Amino acid sequence: MKTPTAKPPIAKVGVIATILAELRKATKDKPVTKAQLGERLAKAFPDKEPTGLARTVSCQVPGRISREQEVTVKSDGEGGFWIA
Repeated sequence: MKTPTAKPPIAKVGVIATILAELRKATKDKPVTKAQLGERLAKAFPDKEPTGLARTVSCQVPGRISREQEVTVKSDGEGGFWIA
């Protein structure tokens, strides 16, 4: 008799990975704002509190995500961000 093998868990995309993906899609000519990031996170994670997601964006972008994810987040000086 064969023993059933466990299926590998389904990988879920997290909040930080989603922020990174959105920053990578953004460009110098079309940067993304913190408000836009918050809106996109709210759509991607409807079970999470929008104000909590907005706080996460504020804490992460640009400094913390740059340090911890070893990327260079650029700013247009008017609230827009992208990964260079």
